[in-house]
Amino acid sequence: MSQAGQINSAAGPVPPTVPTIFETDQPVGTNEAIPQNNILIVTGGNTTDNNPLGIETYANPTGSMGSNNLVIELTNRYQRSDSFSDSSSHQLYSQNLGITPAVYIFIFTLLALDTTANLGACFQGQIVIRTDGATATGIPEADQYIVFEEPLAITLTYGKLAPNSFHVTVQNSNNNDVSYNLTGTYQMVT
Repeated sequence: MSQAGQINSAAGPVPPTVPTIFETDQPVGTNEAIPQNNILIVTGGNTTDNNPLGIETYANPTGSMGSNNLVIELTNRYQRSDSFSDSSSHQLYSQNLGITPAVYIFIFTLLALDTTANLGACFQGQIVIRTDGATATGIPEADQYIVFEEPLAITLTYGKLAPNSFHVTVQNSNNNDVSYNLTGTYQMVT
């Protein structure tokens, strides 16, 4: 229990004042984290939410006044890990670009490990996409960097997907077991 505000007759420093409310990025009075028994649980993570500052805070559950769980998230991020053992196309990530005209840049890294043949690869890419709110247009073309071991047989496609979204899709050229780890960020301006 806090001793803040109590007269300290013992030697040593006076304990600091304990905050009673932590304001979040949500509107004041609607989503504040409030310690319970002087305990505030702070958790974090990543989200695809758009925030130009790259970070957001909220009390969890959202909109619950008085939650003692403060969440701090890095925004504008996406991640997906998966494994496939067939030669079909698999969409690892897709993001709808919305109905508001905007320009996006997507930057990502994709690691691949063919566990059957013990071969690896790294793909890094970026693309700028403009949307009018209905149709996506790549400006100008995608840029990529690829490092892989021969004869690893993986096809990567990414970019604008009709009519108005961004995607990262992979395909194994054989039926080997391949594990993928995709991480990326994006920025947008409206």
